[in-house]
Amino acid sequence: LSLYAAAGVLDPLMPELAELVGAKRGEGLVDAWSYALLVVDALLRQRPVLRLAALLQGTSPRAAAQLLIRLRFSNAHADAVVALVRAGSGPPPATATPADKRRWLSRVGADRLPELARIWCGQQRVEQALGVALPMDAAGTWRSFRRELRQAPPLAVGDLAVDGNDLIRAGLRPGPSFGKILDELLERVLEDPSLNQRDGLLAMATELATNAPASE
Repeated sequence: LSLYAAAGVLDPLMPELAELVGAKRGEGLVDAWSYALLVVDALLRQRPVLRLAALLQGTSPRAAAQLLIRLRFSNAHADAVVALVRAGSGPPPATATPADKRRWLSRVGADRLPELARIWCGQQRVEQALGVALPMDAAGTWRSFRRELRQAPPLAVGDLAVDGNDLIRAGLRPGPSFGKILDELLERVLEDPSLNQRDGLLAMATELATNAPASE
């Protein structure tokens, strides 16, 4: 990959990766391309999906998918890599609140956390080697997420104490607004998991339906 970039053929072959060359990364000690290659080298060769995700984390999920499909990776491999890329180039900041962490887990998926933690460990090793002033704390981040998950917080609409059938039984008219109501209930529960109680959620849903624009 380094030779591709040095020879000037990276852009025509893999333009999605070529965009990383010279792009600013973190404290600017190296560009995004060099950083990606260093992180790939810091991960075990026996974990090709993680290495691909580390290589592509500076790109967008769409660009990652385009490249992997063009290179004829299997759908399963492409989906796994893109899911990791979609998580972003690192964990939430150390200042993230518990609610922020729950929203991150809801967006990314708790099942992806172990794989992402391994990538973060690779990033931490690279940042320490580069002399970054405040390198990533992969282990600390992993422990904080594990503490949050031990409380079994609701992270998806399916984890709510109510569903569409409950809303119908409560007298709400089914329609496109149901999805928006359930999404808003999830947002409130992510902020405060103690709100995940059937009666309280039904009261919130009724209020949301009442206040919804007439067009909905």
